[in-house]
Amino acid sequence: MIIHLIEDDAFKCTAIKNCIQKFDSSINLEVSLSVASGLRYLVKNKSKIDLLLLDMSMPLYDNSDENTFINEHQNFGGKEILSQMKVRKINIPVVVITMFNSIDDISINTLEDDLKKNYPDIFKGIIFYTSKDIFWAKKLTEYITEFKHG
Repeated sequence: MIIHLIEDDAFKCTAIKNCIQKFDSSINLEVSLSVASGLRYLVKNKSKIDLLLLDMSMPLYDNSDENTFINEHQNFGGKEILSQMKVRKINIPVVVITMFNSIDDISINTLEDDLKKNYPDIFKGIIFYTSKDIFWAKKLTEYITEFKHG
């Protein structure tokens, strides 16, 4: 199974990697750090990816990209990726993992309803990540189990 994670927060990324490896060490996890590198990876590898784990708020470019001087943080960078996936007909199941209860005064529940409505073929759910408990890890392993045999 190949999972692609688009996540810019190093601590959260490490926690997700550790959770997946502990759950099933045979899973191949690839990581992108921004909207641009995530889209590039998805377009190039769309037929190989079984599940996409997507942060909602992330930078437009990787810090190592030549465009760092215009790098902006995108509060809804994950929505941009979902939009591009829909346009490009990239039909990979997507689970959003966010550590914010709300983004720009939009609650996580409202965001989830919006994503279900606008991306019904690919959006599968949201996980609220916090380092204070392990509920997110349990939920993540449930999603992985669901899509493992895809």
